[in-house]
Amino acid sequence: MRVCETVSLTIRDGRGRTVGTLSISLPGQTSATSTPPPLIDLRGDPALDPALPPVQLLEGAEYRYAFQPEDGFDLPIRVEPRELFSPDSADWRTGRMRPGLYTGTLTIVVLSGGRQLGTALVEVRSLKLDYLNEYRWMLEQIADSMAELIMERFAPTEQRFRFDQTAEATTLYTRFAMLKWLFSGEAFEAAIHQILAQPHRAWSEETEWRKPGQPIRACARVTRSLARPGPREYGDSPLPFTALPKHIAVPRTEETLDTPEYAKPASNDSTSARPTDMLDTPPFLVHVG
Repeated sequence: MRVCETVSLTIRDGRGRTVGTLSISLPGQTSATSTPPPLIDLRGDPALDPALPPVQLLEGAEYRYAFQPEDGFDLPIRVEPRELFSPDSADWRTGRMRPGLYTGTLTIVVLSGGRQLGTALVEVRSLKLDYLNEYRWMLEQIADSMAELIMERFAPTEQRFRFDQTAEATTLYTRFAMLKWLFSGEAFEAAIHQILAQPHRAWSEETEWRKPGQPIRACARVTRSLARPGPREYGDSPLPFTALPKHIAVPRTEETLDTPEYAKPASNDSTSARPTDMLDTPPFLVHVG
């Protein structure tokens, strides 16, 4: 995370052309190192959530902005959302930006004569340090409550639903977000903890050949091994045998976690699977009546 006093945003049109640069900076009385920082730039940070813009502001803070057009786009402009920008003059090239209590992704739109020149995205963070998880928890609760209302058990009518394995999400990120939601929940974490704390075990048995002078635990198989035919050694022995086998088969069991429950099924496809293949057919709830 890079704490900044000034960041520059590239304003691009619908075809990806650069129409100008929007600079956002802190006023002189605002410290860049305050907690939480009012202006951060996460471009190039591998820990950045792909759903969030890398340039992030803070709710309730105040900023200075300045727009510098590219050649060919030096036109009278206006910046939207209008309620968040207070221009210094009628040309809207410089001024103040106040996100207020709005939080989330903010689309900054540069207009000229009612025509959109280009846009840029910033994230307005909440003052709450863990606001993303709290918002997601709130949305999960809303989704659960709405689903319960739709499928109200005691209503005079009923709704029927089924999982459609053939339906596809609108975007790949929708599939990713669905899996991320499943894998980031408390139930999934508890399941992983259960697997690590009490993994499935199996006991594999191996035969070890030992000489009569080595320690051997008595068991039925050792007894049969003493009586089996084969090369023998003669000598003093407390056992009722005049000779002992040169080698005695001793069973040994070892614990293993390499069980079929953990084995990955083999694939007949010689091509390597893409990381996104598992997202190709996610189940979606479909209303059937």
